[in-house]
Amino acid sequence: MPRSLPPLNAIRAFVAAAKQVNFSRAADDLGVTQSAVSKQIQTLEDYIGAQLFERAPGDLQLTEAGRTLYEQLAPAFGAINEVFGVHARRPVRSNVVRIATAPSFAAYFLAPRLDAFDATFPDTDLQILTSDRLVDIDREDVDIAVRFGVGWAGDASAAKVGSGAFTPVAAPALLARFDGDVQALMASPTRRIQCLPPNEWDGWFEADAPAALRDKPTFLTTHLAVAMEAVSDGGAYALLPEVIAGRRLDSGALQRLSERRIQNAYAFYMIDARRALRPRLVADVKAWIMDEAGA
Repeated sequence: MPRSLPPLNAIRAFVAAAKQVNFSRAADDLGVTQSAVSKQIQTLEDYIGAQLFERAPGDLQLTEAGRTLYEQLAPAFGAINEVFGVHARRPVRSNVVRIATAPSFAAYFLAPRLDAFDATFPDTDLQILTSDRLVDIDREDVDIAVRFGVGWAGDASAAKVGSGAFTPVAAPALLARFDGDVQALMASPTRRIQCLPPNEWDGWFEADAPAALRDKPTFLTTHLAVAMEAVSDGGAYALLPEVIAGRRLDSGALQRLSERRIQNAYAFYMIDARRALRPRLVADVKAWIMDEAGA
């Protein structure tokens, strides 16, 4: 039979003490006495058969066994805290709307529109949870999810945010280095960024485009936020979804290299929880996002 686990309180006490390297501060963190922390750690040491701390008057240090155990346990406790942060339940009458989305959509679509959101929903507390993890929207405490990909597998209610079009963009300073000559820029050694597993540039170039432009090597990054920052810094150009590049294009921070756009299977898709606490408010927020994306 598999060996039973040590008491969870003993593990918590050890992680707190190892983090602080101090039993007294660990006790404060846990809301218990110092002697209780010491007793729990003794329980854990008895369980694993190894000393976890070197104890001396006025000094406390992790042993090699203690350091190894802490390095293995700390990420697990961090993951547990993150999970329960997402699952923390809200009162039924809560005015909170939680959106789980990719960092790129949060940074380049939602964040620039927070003032507009507040003006439209003055009594609503918008919470944005960013992660590349695909949330289970019907099991986790999230109202709306927006993800970048090829549709939303298994759910016909997923709606594409915006047109889904990709447009070629660069910083104005980069284009100015080539006197506005886009072909010269694209034929130069300047980094061309590829964001999708099937190279999106293959679909953008016309069939009769010169090979020097069409077949140029690309720099691959699957994170749109990385591509956006590289382009904004003037060191590269990329095909980016208009839904996240639009604000910087409108402000002049980015410039289109061509009016030619492409549609791609990859796009941002939005879905809401079937059991949202406030379905009318969630529906209104979804409609607002769609209106902003269309504008």
